[in-house]
Amino acid sequence: MSGGTGDIDASNAHIDTVVQVNVNDNSGVISIPLIPAAGRTAIFIEHNPSRHGTDNLAAASAQQNPAFIGRVKQLNALAALINAADGPAAVAIVAGAGFGKSELAKHFVNTRAKPAAPGASPAALAPDQWTHRWWLDGAKGGEAASLRQHYEAITSQPFPVEPQPTRDADAAPVAAAFRTQLRRAIAAACSTGKHLLVIDNAESPAQIKDYRPANAGRLIATTRRQPIAGAIAHEFPLDITSPEDARTLLAAQRPELQAPCHAKDLDDIAVHLGHHALALAYAAAALARPPIKAPQAILTRMSQADVGDEANILSEFTEEDLGINSKRGLAKSLGLLLDELTEAGSYGHDPLALTLADLMAFCNPAAIPVNLLVAASGKPDSMVEKSLRALHQRSIITLTETAAMHRLTQSLLRGRLKLRGVEETSAVLIVLLAALIELFDNAALHTKHAARTAAMPHAESVIAHACQQASAAGAGAYAAHLRAEVALHLHVTGQLADATRHIDAAIDWYEAQCDEGSLAVCYSSRADIRQDRGDLPGAEADIKKSIDWGEAQSPRDERTLAVCYGSRASIRPHRGDGAGAEADIQKSIDWGEAQSPRDERSLAIHFASRASIRQFRGDLVGAEADIKKSIDWGEAQSSRDKRKLAIDYASRASIRRDVAIKARDAAGFKAARADIDAALTWWLANLPSDERVIDILRETKASIDAAESKK
Repeated sequence: MSGGTGDIDASNAHIDTVVQVNVNDNSGVISIPLIPAAGRTAIFIEHNPSRHGTDNLAAASAQQNPAFIGRVKQLNALAALINAADGPAAVAIVAGAGFGKSELAKHFVNTRAKPAAPGASPAALAPDQWTHRWWLDGAKGGEAASLRQHYEAITSQPFPVEPQPTRDADAAPVAAAFRTQLRRAIAAACSTGKHLLVIDNAESPAQIKDYRPANAGRLIATTRRQPIAGAIAHEFPLDITSPEDARTLLAAQRPELQAPCHAKDLDDIAVHLGHHALALAYAAAALARPPIKAPQAILTRMSQADVGDEANILSEFTEEDLGINSKRGLAKSLGLLLDELTEAGSYGHDPLALTLADLMAFCNPAAIPVNLLVAASGKPDSMVEKSLRALHQRSIITLTETAAMHRLTQSLLRGRLKLRGVEETSAVLIVLLAALIELFDNAALHTKHAARTAAMPHAESVIAHACQQASAAGAGAYAAHLRAEVALHLHVTGQLADATRHIDAAIDWYEAQCDEGSLAVCYSSRADIRQDRGDLPGAEADIKKSIDWGEAQSPRDERTLAVCYGSRASIRPHRGDGAGAEADIQKSIDWGEAQSPRDERSLAIHFASRASIRQFRGDLVGAEADIKKSIDWGEAQSSRDKRKLAIDYASRASIRRDVAIKARDAAGFKAARADIDAALTWWLANLPSDERVIDILRETKASIDAAESKK
């Protein structure tokens, strides 16, 4: 038989109807007017092109969304990958829940992937034309429910009989192998002609690999699973929306809000929502829904509750309000993969990952140190890193040297905790606060410690959340303690206004609790801060409170008192009381030298303080001997405290200036200038915001120059 005609031996045939045939994605009918036992008979084959649809976008609810806004840069980049003849066979759009992965893919297919004319040759098509466009649900339930339909539509083959495992066999591997067989058959069908296949919400890199077509076929997958190996698909990370797109989306149904005078209000909403695409769509619906409200009113409503809290305004709207087929609220969308970690006995069950997620929910969303999570969880580094990878693989966090979590994911986690009760929220906060207190306390107090600096934004965030829970199970006490530690760090890094804010808040809390011991410590810290801010009366009043309390105790904490005496000694010269200052600092030094082992660092600080007092009282020989002790100790350390040394160099420069003036010694002026230059150089490089100290250093340098010129 050839050329569409021929004959067959029908002597034993029993066929008396039309027979359907499918060959190589083509179809036709064989008309056989057979008469049984009649011998040979003529046949005619009529060939028709495939009659199955060229896409399933309408059936899959993947039609164009008229509410889609912006993302032009991302659409152009996706088109450049998909349309290139030598481009990747598969592209995986990767992001967290609600970032707009599906909407981007849908908009791309509907606006930038044109259907070819019926019967067009694939080889003659433009790069953005496709003979077929298919949209498949890759989520577990969605794929299982629709795989038969998709298989038959795309391959034009009947659905194969599913193999049945033997009674004693494990059914799961058999089912998985059958599913893989179906996916690969679809991929093979999409490798003939020019098919564009979209797998929405892919569950794993293996699933993407199974569906990847060859030849001119292309695959777009949307997924929260990462990372995706380059051998499987080109990874296409989708970030938050741009400020411009966010503004346009929020004002899309409110033309009057498109005026420039409303830009800041719209930006405030976008910032609060972290430029999260789905959240912005909900906020846009809120802005458009009668009774019409001002943007700030909407922001106030949103700020009053977390996403996981049912009272949140973002949970009030459905997919009809958004003009999309979301089918689920924002909290459910964000929490989908958290449920996978929660389910006991599941492959993805990871209770430590959930613990870490809860801890991160109260931190600053960016650059969360892994060492903080290790300390707070109490688990080994290896376990924490494994669970962080599990969160990263589900796009719940991003993970580099540090972890980061979108602020709406944080909001969801906090909301879930609150719904479980204030005790659970407080328990998480207390663990975090204790870990931060330990980190700040262990770092040397008078240094700009890198770990403490990295933890500062997280300490600020956790303190703010803890203050909202101050009445619950000790969170307020821990927050006050951390405030005092944070104030010390801010003080030594020259951020005096913020240091004052925290120490004042800590003192307010301890005063309300009548915690005299903690108050004495905080008064001492505030005295140092006030002295550096130039508030000498306030500083002296604070240190007196601390000393009075310490001297009244039995037994006395002599170590703390020695520190307090040293602090008062540094204040008294500026108040004109040189004798009182020297008496105080002598108490500190006597106590320090009597200890075994001696705290050489504290003694070096006290010697530097006595040097300044002796200079004030005119004892330049004693002052120079004391400052030398402090500098010699500091320079001998393997890990130098360069801030302390800079202070000591400035002090020695001042003493050397006075000695040089008295002795009319040119070499003394030169040595004084070298010291003050070293101090000023360090301060400008490391603490340029501490303008008061820099002004003092510059005044000292100017006084050296002036004294030398008069020599």
